[in-house]
Amino acid sequence: MSDSNTIKIQQILENLFTKHRYIFWYDAGGEMEGFASDINIDGVETVVLDGNPFGVKYRIECGEQPVKGFLIYSKDEKPDDEDNWLLDIQEEGEIFAADMSSIYAAECGIPFELKSAIIDRHYEFFKSARNRKKCSELLQNGMNVSEITEVMISIASGSNTSGYEQLTYVLADECMNESSDIAERLEKYNLSGYYWDKVKEAFGYDRERNIKSLIIVLFQDELNCVLNHSVLSNEAHIFMRDWRDSRLWGSLYRKWAEVLENELGVMQLIKGEPLKKLVQIDTFPCVDKVISLNLHNEVINGGITAEMVESVVELRRNKLFFDVAQHTMLALLEARRLFEDIEKKIPGLIISTPEEGFGLYVNELYTIDLHYRHYFREANQAESYNLLADVTSKLEQAYTNAYLSELAKKWQPLVDEMPSWNIEDVVSQRSFFDIHVSQFVSKGKRLFVIISDALRYETMKELEYRIAHENRMETIMNPPMLCVQPSYTQLGMAALLPHKELSFEKQTDEVYADGRSTKGTDNRSKILQSAVQRSIAIKADELLAISNGKEWVKDYDLVYIYSNTIDKVGDSLATEKNVFKATEDEMDKILRLVKFIRTANGSNIIITSDHGYIYQNENLDETDFTDFKAQGGNCFIENRRFVIGTGLWEGNGVRTWRSEQVGVKEGVDIQICKGINRIRKQGSGSRFIHGGCMPQEVVVPVMRVNIKKTGDVRNVDVDILGKQSNITTANLSVKFYQIDVATEKVKGVTLRMAFYNADNDMISDSVIMTFDSRNNESVSREQKHTFRFKNIISQLNG
Repeated sequence: MSDSNTIKIQQILENLFTKHRYIFWYDAGGEMEGFASDINIDGVETVVLDGNPFGVKYRIECGEQPVKGFLIYSKDEKPDDEDNWLLDIQEEGEIFAADMSSIYAAECGIPFELKSAIIDRHYEFFKSARNRKKCSELLQNGMNVSEITEVMISIASGSNTSGYEQLTYVLADECMNESSDIAERLEKYNLSGYYWDKVKEAFGYDRERNIKSLIIVLFQDELNCVLNHSVLSNEAHIFMRDWRDSRLWGSLYRKWAEVLENELGVMQLIKGEPLKKLVQIDTFPCVDKVISLNLHNEVINGGITAEMVESVVELRRNKLFFDVAQHTMLALLEARRLFEDIEKKIPGLIISTPEEGFGLYVNELYTIDLHYRHYFREANQAESYNLLADVTSKLEQAYTNAYLSELAKKWQPLVDEMPSWNIEDVVSQRSFFDIHVSQFVSKGKRLFVIISDALRYETMKELEYRIAHENRMETIMNPPMLCVQPSYTQLGMAALLPHKELSFEKQTDEVYADGRSTKGTDNRSKILQSAVQRSIAIKADELLAISNGKEWVKDYDLVYIYSNTIDKVGDSLATEKNVFKATEDEMDKILRLVKFIRTANGSNIIITSDHGYIYQNENLDETDFTDFKAQGGNCFIENRRFVIGTGLWEGNGVRTWRSEQVGVKEGVDIQICKGINRIRKQGSGSRFIHGGCMPQEVVVPVMRVNIKKTGDVRNVDVDILGKQSNITTANLSVKFYQIDVATEKVKGVTLRMAFYNADNDMISDSVIMTFDSRNNESVSREQKHTFRFKNIISQLNG
């Protein structure tokens, strides 16, 4: 025997004595007798078993005891248990042998009785010193053959955990990268058979022992589970769902799904399937593309309701591949909502008075503009913009011809008959300070006023919903105001300041309040301070840059905050197409402002706007422009929607107002385009317009935000209907009930649910469900899922 092996035997024995007091060494033929007699381990006594078991037993049990224990050496073979007089002592200790298999077993801490099943069967594995070292670190006392084999597989595959599921991920990853090192290593170590036997037992897979073949069958069977008939076990489907949901391996699932859907021609296979089947499939990314195609066809043909589209979207929302067609589906949903809104609200529309028309827009019609904006918000991010081309065309026609034009026909004649720009029971924007601001400052309450340039009423309704969902925030939508005329920035901003009279003093777009310029935050601060000494006007970005809000606000009782995201983008020919994106950005900014105020210990906030706007995404027709040109006198402001001057002549296509009729100091003429028409103007944008008197331009929202001292947001509660104590089948349908109706303060929840055993091991598939229904009908807040159980369920049931 080489010196290296001699040293190794010495080391192994020393290690064994750290774990056991009695080590039996059966050396049939006595080849190692000399070496055994020369072994010298501190605290260990060597006893030779030479036909004298009683003497040895007496020595061990009654003699002086060494510190570490006894090495019992025998030149004979290991006796059968019934002939072994030292069996009780042997069972307390460990058996050692000096052949390489035994040495490996001892080195790794593998019991002698498992040597044949483990060491001899996988000898190539144990020839590696690295493998043996890892085994000695990972193996634990009492492990059986299967458990030891799984540790060996984890070492051979380089994974941190054992089990056939983990190895399937590892092999699938290797195969995706066109490598086979691990698979070949498992074959070399005679470990692959164990893996494939486990796969057969768990999945019911009994075909070619090849990882790609297995993956193909798993994906095909997952699809067939919905379309036809599944042949694999529940365990296989649970594995696939766990794979999809895995944070570590989910990206690998996506890669395989993308590769196989092309190799297997999945899109062609499922194109003819009904929508009710498609929504259940979560196997391939092309499924959501096909669903989008089906929804598109139904939306174009009018064969589906918005409620039905919404149910499809909700079913797909928590699926892995929803992002493949998310924005396309959401755009189709908004399109269907817009079509239904127009079909329901516009035919037979009658408006008898301006106050009736104003109220109708505030209570009903604004949602059409909301859906129009939401459509383009999603369509501009759509995964398949070309798919939406005909939907966009149909939507633009419906929005312009069936909605805007029809509304203008009903609204404009009423405006033409108004002797002055006032609507009964509607607060004028010029009264904003007196009605909304004074009630706070007169009582010594600090107030923050956020003025968002061109924030429409429909956007404020959405913003209300978003802010109300924030903790400690309460929102109140005050009755909207009637915007000044013309509905443009300089006049609208001036109207929100304290004043008695507004005027054009220098025949420019600069508006004066009681003889003082309202242009810029410095001038606005001076005007505010004339009414409230401790006040300031500040730009939103400047406020957000302040590091210590609590200290800063101590100097002020009234803060006017100006934000200009929407109007800045919309008023430029180069960027007007991005106005809906700018609207999203503005809502985010306002939310940041509100949170800043909350952090600064503010509690009273009013959010309002200077004016609204009209935006048509389509290329405009010649009929959208008027041939009007300002004539006579002096025209000092000319806009797409209005002109302002002195001594202007009456003209076709416009309503001419004297300034005193619209609440501005006399002496100025104001001419405003009728309906949704534009004045031709070189170099300016034409799709985004304001300055006119359409409801979208003149309904000015006012929202109050109260910040509470204590939290008031909680989640909805969810319960299980028809609970049962025993599970008797491999599949179990469970109904979940959302107890609360979701509101601004009762938030929806997204839950991942599964069945677990007493050791907290998952024994079923898992499902992700979102409970955020705002429906008052309890049956509409129910959801159902059929859980698939692993094979272990039969053992748990006894």
